[in-house]
Amino acid sequence: MTARVGSVVAVLGCALVFAPAAVAAGTITAIGTASEKVTPKDPKDNQSIVDAVEVAHRASIPAAIQEAKGEGTALAAASGLTLGAIQSVDENINGGFYYGYGIAPFGPNKYCGDVTRSVKRHGKRVRVKSHRCIVPPFVVTSVALTFATG
Repeated sequence: MTARVGSVVAVLGCALVFAPAAVAAGTITAIGTASEKVTPKDPKDNQSIVDAVEVAHRASIPAAIQEAKGEGTALAAASGLTLGAIQSVDENINGGFYYGYGIAPFGPNKYCGDVTRSVKRHGKRVRVKSHRCIVPPFVVTSVALTFATG
C-alpha cells in the first residue's frame, strides 16, 4: 500500500511540474508601472481627495500599459520572438495601485480624520485633538500584460 501511495504522489508531482510550462508556452508577461500626481480641488475635503486619487489612478493606467508594451517588446526581441496580441491585463499585482505614502491614513478612502498628540503647555503635558487631512502626493499603478508570441 505504501508503494502505491508513493507512485500516485510521483505521478501527481510530475503533473504539477509540467502543467505550468504547458500553460505558459507561447506567451510573454511584462509589467509596467506609472505614477500620477494627486491634486484635489480642496485639500481639506475628504471627498475631494478621494476624487483626486481616483482621477490620478485612471490617468496612470495608459502610461503603465504603454510601459508594459515596451517591456514586452524588449523581452520578445531579446528572446528571438515576435510579440503578438495582448492575451490578458492584470492590475492586481502588488495590490494593484498604491498611494504615495501607503493607503489612506484613516481607513479606506478616509484621508481626513482626528489626530491626538501630546504637547507641553504651561509645563505640563496635555493631549490635544486636531482634525487633519493628508493628501497623498502621488498614485502608482502597476499592470501585467500577457502577450502571445510568434
